[in-house]
Amino acid sequence: EFSAQYDPEGDPIKIKLNPDLTPLENAQRYFEKYEKAKRSRDRLPELIKDTRGELFYIDQLATDLDLASNWTEIGEVQDALLEGGYWKGKKRRLGSSGKSSPLKVVAADGTVIWIGRSSSQNEEVTFKKGSPDDLWLHARGVPGSHVIVKTGGHSVGDDTLDYAASLAVYFSQLRHATSGEVIVTERKHIRKIPGGKPGMVRISKESYPSMSVVPRSPEKE
Repeated sequence: EFSAQYDPEGDPIKIKLNPDLTPLENAQRYFEKYEKAKRSRDRLPELIKDTRGELFYIDQLATDLDLASNWTEIGEVQDALLEGGYWKGKKRRLGSSGKSSPLKVVAADGTVIWIGRSSSQNEEVTFKKGSPDDLWLHARGVPGSHVIVKTGGHSVGDDTLDYAASLAVYFSQLRHATSGEVIVTERKHIRKIPGGKPGMVRISKESYPSMSVVPRSPEKE
């Protein structure tokens, strides 16, 4: 071992050495370990961010399963788990049911509202059903549905917006909560995360104040 007195007031630091290596080789070995640890530390924020994204996506799939209303939607969660490497099993055979579709709801004033009840449906609702000037809603901070309010370039009434927000909470992890906060913005401020999982998006701007609403089922209309 090598003993070094770095702190005059403290005990000597003892460093273990490999007797099969020369002092220079021992120093090089420790320097390599230091460089490796330094690189790992520099990558740590990125790794934490990626891991949080993976955990949120898994949580989203769990919510997808809770929101599933038929075997097709359940099967799509199974496929997503398989494709993401989270589960090892057999890929399902697509039968006559094919692919699931987002939920279409019509508000009292005739405004069309699209609701995605799974990751793949969220992708479709936001980027295929939604136009740049449409409104995009999502329960804040939790997995859940992407909700698109078709504005046709016009303003949306308060009752319709409140209804859409209540649907966003209902079709989310907050379904059984007393209330939930909802993000409201224009669809043009929503971007796909490069290389991200289906339905995972980034919000560049919240153009409307957030709303706190009670979960509301469309079946109760």
